[in-house]
Amino acid sequence: MPESDRLLLPHLLLILALALGLAASPASAWIYPEHRDIAVLAVSGLDDEHRVVFESLWEQARSGDQERLCARGADTAQGLAPACIDWAALSGIAGDHSCSSQKMLDTVLESEWILLVA
Repeated sequence: MPESDRLLLPHLLLILALALGLAASPASAWIYPEHRDIAVLAVSGLDDEHRVVFESLWEQARSGDQERLCARGADTAQGLAPACIDWAALSGIAGDHSCSSQKMLDTVLESEWILLVA
């Protein structure tokens, strides 16, 4: 390789690295509140018949865990510091804080920290 090419190679590599760095787009991913918001929107879009079924299933699912699981499956009034976990929160918890459905359930029902981040 000629000396001039050897001197040019580091500059070309630097230019290539800069071009690739500038061409890269920022990563996009949903975060917990976005998961929950989408679930709340889905439930709010249910017709009356399906909403009754949803609420009945949620009531059955929370049986025995009424203190930890909210009375409403998609509590639209829930603020930034919830006292309980609603169904709408489960998708965010599953996506951000668990690797299996059992781990998600354990986190929701038994962890002390989940209400601090929900």
